[in-house]
Amino acid sequence: MVIMPDHLHSLMTLNTRSKSISAIIGGWKRYLAKTEGIVWQKNYFEHRIRSQNELFEKESYLRQNPVRADLCKNAAEWPFIIRSDR
Repeated sequence: MVIMPDHLHSLMTLNTRSKSISAIIGGWKRYLAKTEGIVWQKNYFEHRIRSQNELFEKESYLRQNPVRADLCKNAAEWPFIIRSDR
C-alpha cells in the first residue's frame, strides 16, 4: 500500500467468492469513514493482475507515485509505503 496525501494505492488479494469486490471495498471505505472520519471519493479503480510480470509492473508504478508527485526524490525516501506478505 502506498499512502499519498489525497489517495492511496494498494495491491491486495481478496476472496471474492462470497462478496463482490465492490462490496468488500465499499464496506472497508464505510468503516474507515465512520471510525477515522475519512471522506472518500465515490468510486475506486480495480485492476486484476494476471501475471507475475504485471504484478512487478504495477508494484513499481505504485512505488513511484510519490516520486512522480514530487513528494520525494526516490521511492525509498517515501515513509508511507506499507508492505505485507501475508
